[in-house]
This record gives sequence, structure tokens and C-alpha cells, in this order.
Amino acid sequence: MLYKTFAAEGRHYVYDTVSNNILIVSKKIAGFLDKKIPFGKLKEKEKELVKKFKKDGLLRTEGFSKFKFDFFDNFDNYFALTKSDVKKLTIVITEQCNFGCRYCLYGGGYKYRKQLSGAEISLKTAKRAVDFYFKNSGNIRQKNITFYGGEPLVDRERLFEIIIYARKKYRAENLRINLTTNGSLIDKRFVDFFSDNKVFINISLDGPGEIQDRFRIKKTGEGTYNLIQNRLEFIKKYNREYFDRFVAISVTVNPPYEFNLLEKYFEESDLLRSLRLDLSYVEEKDAGQLAPNLSSRSLYRLKAEKESLAIRECTGKLLREEKISDLYRNIFFSRLKTIQYRDKAKMGDVLEIKGPCFPGLSMVLVSVKGNFHICTMLDDEYRIGDVENGLDSERTKKAVGDIYKFIKSNCKNCWAVRLCHPCLAKFNRKEFLPKRSDLCFYRQAVLLESLKSYIKINNYEKIKL
Repeated sequence: MLYKTFAAEGRHYVYDTVSNNILIVSKKIAGFLDKKIPFGKLKEKEKELVKKFKKDGLLRTEGFSKFKFDFFDNFDNYFALTKSDVKKLTIVITEQCNFGCRYCLYGGGYKYRKQLSGAEISLKTAKRAVDFYFKNSGNIRQKNITFYGGEPLVDRERLFEIIIYARKKYRAENLRINLTTNGSLIDKRFVDFFSDNKVFINISLDGPGEIQDRFRIKKTGEGTYNLIQNRLEFIKKYNREYFDRFVAISVTVNPPYEFNLLEKYFEESDLLRSLRLDLSYVEEKDAGQLAPNLSSRSLYRLKAEKESLAIRECTGKLLREEKISDLYRNIFFSRLKTIQYRDKAKMGDVLEIKGPCFPGLSMVLVSVKGNFHICTMLDDEYRIGDVENGLDSERTKKAVGDIYKFIKSNCKNCWAVRLCHPCLAKFNRKEFLPKRSDLCFYRQAVLLESLKSYIKINNYEKIKL
């Protein structure tokens, strides 16, 4: 069915997929739409309203019969933009790492993922990647190069030389350089170099010791919390200005999704309170090494429950004009923006697919071998070019076609399809048809809670259809 009924603030609503709108209805109409009340039990005014909605093409029980995917239908036009509008370059500088994090995508715990090889990118390959990026990002004012791993700090001299190359050769004032690190190897020389070259660093810290040491461990099995706390304290003491301006914390939320504990920790920490938090989730698809007693389905449902609770808490704080923590803002406002800025154009039988990023345009990731891939969340299955030949049109089109075909096969009857942004990072060709129902349940549950929050915040009884 292309609609979803729900109640909020003592009233009944229905989100309509075709119009991407939220309609106010009576309790009986909601019951009828949920097939709990026969049509004959409705009042005459209610019957007329339902007939009007149906006549306008709303409240459809059948799915979309045709599809339009702009990235696929106008592929050549989008691919042409990769000659001038590549937004970001990510360089995998090494596949070596001094940690053995249990949830690492490349740590050997995921059935369909490769393991880190220990290889490093050559200076020649890295410089070619930088040259490619500047050549193909002419229309991008704020340029962005990110260093990734493995652990990028394991080869200091190679990292320094590549950064110096980018800074000296192009001297771009609008070039932002980022680096994601576990933070364990940071010393004075690193801080001095990063400060001189204005390098933003994201240090991975998942929360207090009992959370950090659960999965982010050394190869010996030893926890890493005390080590990372020590390195953060060192940076702050050694160069406070750099710490305040250029350091952020990367938080990977993992089972059992203890949002309240995380919020309390980061808000009450004198060391970390002022730092920006970037939030991501560990993959649930192969969760055996993370929560042996929970299936992937159970993890998705637990995640939906905890995130929905966080949304309700944030809604209450917003209505009471209380401060919302940076960690909760990462969860809450991204969900609300999806609803606030939704496209309200009415669709007929044709579903216009929107949401995914165009491969090679939002980001180009270069591997240690010099191959181009789509992003850090995908394995090598989607190779879309290399440093010698640039982006490959046919390979890129294949990636776009894969997600297009998947959506056509799985999403035509889903009420949430216009609010759910498809992403290639959630599957790859090796696992092209995993059980999607668990992920879809999670997304639908969180979207439904977000719709209720949106109603409460916007005093929706004042909005006319």
C-alpha cells in the first residue's frame, strides 16, 4: 500500500506516498484504510473524503507500475559532470593497521568483505590521484581530500609527502584536508605537521571505556580507551588551538545502541565536550562477532527501538526549548530534514527514484592499487576506474544500473519509498540480494517515528490540506 496511517497528539493522520503529503483523517477513516473497519461503517462525510482522495489518485493500494531513474535515463549528462564536479577525493594510503577492531569492515569478520592486505599506496599513485582530483573538480569551490586506511599514521613520511604535494603544487586556499585515525600514534611531530598544514583529524572514540574496549581493541585483544584518552589529552595540552579547531571525534555506534550512555559521556567529559561528533553505525548484516546472541533481524529491531526512543526524547527537548546534544542532533535532525525538505510533487503511475549519490561525483575513493571505487563503505566490487585512465563510463553505469534494478524489484509497493534514500553501500554484487526486510523494517520504523515528531513540532492541526 502506498500510504501509512498513524496517530500523534490525539489525532489521526495518513502519510500518502503518491503526494508525499501528510493528511488529517478521522479515527474511522484510519481504521478503514487499515482494513479494520468496512467502508459502510463510515459517516457520509468520511465516505466523501475518502472518495475525493481516491479520485485525486491518493491512498493507493497498488504499487507503482513504472519507474524513472534520472541518473540512469540521463547517465551521459551526469557522467560528464565527473570531468569538472568531483566533490571529494578519499585516498586509502595503507591497508596496514595497528588495531584489531572487531567490527572493522576489513578485519575478516564479514563474509563478503576482503581483509586488509598490509599494502601501501605508492607515492606515484597517490600523486596521480591528487592530480586527477584537481583536474576533475574545477567547478568545486571547497575542495576536499581525505586520508583513510587501515591506519593512515603508520607511514608518517609517505603521508607527509602526499599532503605537502597537494598543498604546494595547487596552493588552494579552499582545499580542506581530512584524516580519519584511531589516534594511537599521534605525537608532537604529527601535531606540528597537521597544525602547519591545516589538517582536520577525526579520531575514533566510541564512548566510555566499557563501550570503546568492547570492539575497538589492539591485535593483542587489549582495550584502547586509556590510550586514546591519553593521546587526546596530549593534543589538547600541547596545542590547544589546534585541538579546538581541527579535532573531531568519530563515534561508531554498535550494539546494544546505548545512546543515553553515550550522550551522558560526551556531554560530561571536560576533555571532549567541545569537540564535534561524527556518527556512524556498525554494519548489522554480519553481526555474529558483535552480538553472538542476536541475529541480524534482532539487531535491526533493537536499533529501531533505541533510535525511535532517541527521536522521542529529542522532540520533547525541542518543544521544551532544552539543549539537544551534538550526538542526538546527528540522529534527530537528519531524520527531520528528510521530511521537512521532501519533494511534494504528486506522482502518478511513475515512481521517480531519487536519493542515491552518483558514483564518482560525490566521492572518488582510490585504493592502494590505484583503482577508483565509490566510497569507503563499499568493498572492491564496484571498481569504477583507475588513476591511469580516469573514471570508466561503463563500470559506473553498471553500478547505477544495479541499484536501479534492485529498487524496481523491491520498492514499488513500499509506503516509505519517497522518504527512503537508496544507497549502494548497503549491498554489493557479492551479496546483491540479502534479506532486505530487516533493514526495511528499521527504516520504516524510524521514518514513522520521525513523522510523528514532525507533527508534534509543527503543530500540524493548523495545516490545511
